[in-house]
Amino acid sequence: MRHVTLNTGHTRESPRSEVGAEAIRALRPLVHEGGGEVPGFPGYRLTITREKRLALYTVVRISTPRAPWPHPETPIITCGLAQDESDSPRLWKLLRALHHEVWRRHAVSHRPRSIPWLGIVILPGLTLLRSKDVAWLGDFERCLAWTLVEEPLQ
Repeated sequence: MRHVTLNTGHTRESPRSEVGAEAIRALRPLVHEGGGEVPGFPGYRLTITREKRLALYTVVRISTPRAPWPHPETPIITCGLAQDESDSPRLWKLLRALHHEVWRRHAVSHRPRSIPWLGIVILPGLTLLRSKDVAWLGDFERCLAWTLVEEPLQ
């Protein structure tokens, strides 16, 4: 899977072999429920919207008793997963529009040519966090994407 960050143009390959079976098992309930608290990361919640073989998900920093935060909810990233070539242009257009709306500039990356791909839009809320608090995020994005690939919409 091609993993592209629209804000920076950074692209990397994310083969399925990078994601262990235990990660897929841990994330399966989030996929089936359409989101929830991110396991192992108190104070982070996920929402997932799926349509056919498309998925759009956002990670939000929330305040909880275990992980206090001065803001009730702060969206930090939105990800789009395309698994079908027919939906790919529409999802890419949506991610580019989100990036432009939030940052008031055009994305510096290009839509991947092969399926599946994962596009990431970094949101301003991410800048409020310390880098050590979000070092897990890139791995989480990819692990969740592979979980979505393996868990078709019912």
